[in-house]
Amino acid sequence: TCKLLGGKQSCQCHAGWIGAICDMPRCPHDCSNQGLCIRGRCVCQQGFYGKSCSHTRCPNDCSGAGYCFHGKCHCTTGFTGSDCATSKPTGQKLQVKLRRLAIAKAPAGVNRFLAGVTLRELPPTKCPQNCNDRGTCGQDGSCACWAGYSG
Repeated sequence: TCKLLGGKQSCQCHAGWIGAICDMPRCPHDCSNQGLCIRGRCVCQQGFYGKSCSHTRCPNDCSGAGYCFHGKCHCTTGFTGSDCATSKPTGQKLQVKLRRLAIAKAPAGVNRFLAGVTLRELPPTKCPQNCNDRGTCGQDGSCACWAGYSG
């Protein structure tokens, strides 16, 4: 609703509209003061994202070795640093992945590893943010989400 007051036009905009003549859509949460509103959409400042620029980006997007929560990286096992870019030394600790286990009857009193079993260190996962620790990373780099999660 617009009126002339003292020779100047003054408009009272309906909800969701802004501007001198109420012709521009309002952005969600006014871009949280972290971006510009252009035609009803937020263009976020560097370091922020989301429809209303309300989410803080993590440094280097956690280098693919962690997940971002409230602007802070939470690194997966084996990584550290503010952006999860530093590998922790693993020493003698090995990650073991068993595909199939064949059990043969051993003589009484024998309790040892089966001959021919080889342990090898697996490379770091290649899944985005290691599936945010809410799924399993496949060899092809895709995530298999746990029940109740998707993405």
